[in-house]
Amino acid sequence: MRSYARILLCCLFTALLPALHLSAAGGLEVHFIDVGQGDSILIRAVEEDIAILVDAGDAAAGQTVISYLKRAGVARITHLVATHPHADHIGGMPAVIREFPIDRVFMPRATHTTRTYENLLLAIRAKGLRITEAKAGVTVVDMPGLNASFVGPVGSGYDELNNYSAVLMVRYRDTRFLFTGDAEAHSEGEMVRSGVSLQADVLKVGHHGSRTSTTAAFLDAVGPGIAVIPCGRGNSYGHPHAGTLARLERAGVQVFRTDLQGHIVITSDGERVAVTTARAAAPPAAGIMPDASGEGGTAMPDAGQGYVGNRRSKVFHSPGCASVADMSPGNALLLKSRENAVAQGYRPCGRCRP
Repeated sequence: MRSYARILLCCLFTALLPALHLSAAGGLEVHFIDVGQGDSILIRAVEEDIAILVDAGDAAAGQTVISYLKRAGVARITHLVATHPHADHIGGMPAVIREFPIDRVFMPRATHTTRTYENLLLAIRAKGLRITEAKAGVTVVDMPGLNASFVGPVGSGYDELNNYSAVLMVRYRDTRFLFTGDAEAHSEGEMVRSGVSLQADVLKVGHHGSRTSTTAAFLDAVGPGIAVIPCGRGNSYGHPHAGTLARLERAGVQVFRTDLQGHIVITSDGERVAVTTARAAAPPAAGIMPDASGEGGTAMPDAGQGYVGNRRSKVFHSPGCASVADMSPGNALLLKSRENAVAQGYRPCGRCRP
């Protein structure tokens, strides 16, 4: 499902995220939160009042995730998914559970003897929550135009804990997203052989781009146009592995990485997906961004040439201004030039003096 014609690549700047938000018209947002060497993904359908959090990084990332969710306007997590018991995926979850109301919790039937895993179970118990097993065939959300269900793990009794990873497929109208946790080649093979459709526009690459995941057969079954690799800058594991990157390149997949681009937000209107990154890992002029109508595409301004307007205060800022990071969700508006900002009734910020 390489729907390249439906992909808009938008590279904004660090201060714009996570203030960027979908309009009130609705749609799907997928936030790949930069938690270093770990995973944390927010899947949000505002109109449907759905907020799914998949993993929360390690213990040190807990507050990062909490702050991000609050700035994105999340007040309640409808579905919490712990893909598997490794610390870089569940370490931050106890803090998140204590901070937010949680409706449902999903975890695979895999146990671990670590204090990190014990802390997660204690937090779940203290909140009076029950755990639903995450496995192939289990539905998380089933609403008109929006479905989220697990396609893995297919089996059980794995020697490698990563293969217990809950693999979530999210379908929003005509667009699809596949989130694979740390699932490795064995689990990928089971999913391919299961016969379930794995086709997706966006693939969350398994195990941070490790050589043990993203086999050629699995990649062929998914056929993504976009892949996102959450990993830490300069991590000691060598993630993402050169072989994995080469397979993605040969398949013609556009790759985004949190270690290079920070927070990554992908939005869908049900027909097209658009990518916004916190920082550009390549010259941003290569991207396009939708015009005000959301239909066309205009050239992305070079770094330093664009401004950020606050819709509510009618003040515009340089992208790096601290005021941009404090904007409420939905208030951020990218303005092409100073003249464009003034023409739309915006006045310059007194702090950054754009």
